[in-house]
Amino acid sequence: MAENVDPRRRRIRSVGGAGLALGALAVGVATDVGPVPLSRQRVRIAVPPDRAYEVLTAFDQGVRVLERHEQTVIAEFPVQVGWYRTTTRERITLDPSRRRLVFEQLRPPFFTVRTARETFELAETAEGGTEVTLTGLLWPTLGIFGWLVTRLVVRPRWDRIDAAFLERTRRAAPIGPDP
Repeated sequence: MAENVDPRRRRIRSVGGAGLALGALAVGVATDVGPVPLSRQRVRIAVPPDRAYEVLTAFDQGVRVLERHEQTVIAEFPVQVGWYRTTTRERITLDPSRRRLVFEQLRPPFFTVRTARETFELAETAEGGTEVTLTGLLWPTLGIFGWLVTRLVVRPRWDRIDAAFLERTRRAAPIGPDP
């Protein structure tokens, strides 16, 4: 047998439930949950670190350099993930010792990412080549919602973009004696 519920009580419950849902959403969006780490990636390049550094700082293949200073470069990089194409703007800090590059996002490619930082470390291998290690962090927007989208959707794509970049760098490194 159906119980008759006062329509006013039903309306109060509906409004109260909707208010709680909106409040939870607002708290989830407003909460800063911290960065999402990128996967650590490594590639070995058959050239000394100085030559590998030159390849990493050549900024070719569609890169548009906007400013270049002694230890800083501002550049725009084309990004393509499937059908999605965009351009990022990044500040690259150049290490005088030529063993590190730090990329800081000024305009990220994905709406859930507020900013990102990627660090390329170059180390000489026993064979005289270079091991390039890439680490990074993505700082999401939109609270827990943005963190989840960044962690589950954006990070795997970002990792693939980085892996492709490292592979292009490995292939582009000239092998042989210095010219």
